[in-house]
Amino acid sequence: MLAISISGIASGCIGMMGKLLGDAIEELDPMTIESIEAVGAGRLQILLYGVIHQIIPSIVSFALFRFELSIRLSIVLGAVGAGGIGLELYHSFALLDYRRSGAALIVTLLLVFVTERLSSFIRKKIRIEGVLK
Repeated sequence: MLAISISGIASGCIGMMGKLLGDAIEELDPMTIESIEAVGAGRLQILLYGVIHQIIPSIVSFALFRFELSIRLSIVLGAVGAGGIGLELYHSFALLDYRRSGAALIVTLLLVFVTERLSSFIRKKIRIEGVLK
C-alpha cells in the first residue's frame, strides 16, 4: 500500500514538473540566446548559459514547491490508510490516545515547518547569490 501511494505522489510530481519545465523553457528570453550566439558561442555554451542558466531558478522553485506539497500529501494519504505519520495520527485519534496523537501532530507540524524553512533558505540563497557562479 505504501509503494502505491509513493508511486502515485511521484507520478503526479514528475508530470507537473515536466509541464512546469516546458512552460519555463517557453518563457525564455530570446535576446539572451541571440546575444550568446552573436559572440560566437557553440551549441553547448548556448544551452548552458542561454537556456539552463535562465531556467534553473524556476526548476529549483518548482521542485521545492512539489517537495513541500508531497510532504503534505503523504500525511493526508497516511490518514486514509496508506501508512506513515498520517496513519499514526488517524489511529491515535480513533483510540482516543491524545498523547500519541499530540506527538504525531507535533511531528507533522515540525516536518512541514522544517521543509518550509529549508525551501525558504534555498530560494533566498539562489536569489542573493545567483545561479551557476
